[in-house]
Amino acid sequence: TGVVWTSGVNYITQGLGMLSTAMLGRLLLEQQMGLFAFGSSIKEFFFILSAFSFNISIIQCHEERPHLYSTALVLTILLGVATLLLTGLSLIGYSQFRPLSTTESAVILALSVVGMVNLLGQHFDAILQRDLQFKRISLISFLMNVANPTVAVSLAALGAGVWGLVAGQLAGAMVFLVGSWHFAGWKIAVTYSKDTAKWFMTIG
Repeated sequence: TGVVWTSGVNYITQGLGMLSTAMLGRLLLEQQMGLFAFGSSIKEFFFILSAFSFNISIIQCHEERPHLYSTALVLTILLGVATLLLTGLSLIGYSQFRPLSTTESAVILALSVVGMVNLLGQHFDAILQRDLQFKRISLISFLMNVANPTVAVSLAALGAGVWGLVAGQLAGAMVFLVGSWHFAGWKIAVTYSKDTAKWFMTIG
């Protein structure tokens, strides 16, 4: 059943993605699309660090560990903040070789914030995956992939330019985070276990 839900959502979202891309191609200038692609590539480069996330460890944990979810959340926040700082510092260094416009820097930093939101969403998504809540995961994915192009196309039509694309990314990320948090049913806590943190580092 989970596979059917996931496959169905994937087909629908792929169709929406193709339609929105075609519409955005008519609404935005090449320079605006290029700026968004440039910002996205910079963000993705630095958020490679998020591959060292703790969601897989949560899913695979079959034993009782103290403060498993809350410790993972604290570590995820620290990882996200470190990545944001690294991105900011790297932009300063990069600008010494190729000056960045205010808009370019702002777009990159805004997309990095989107990356942070997605990173937090992955934490709650891992709880859903651990509980085998595939229908809810598929619903969140569907809503996320509807929110992104809807916001992006709407704002682009209103003349927001590249910021329409950024806002679309943020809208999708927020749906992912809020939806995953809501359905996970876990009350957020920031308690921390050193032993559990060491376990995460070992298995991660």
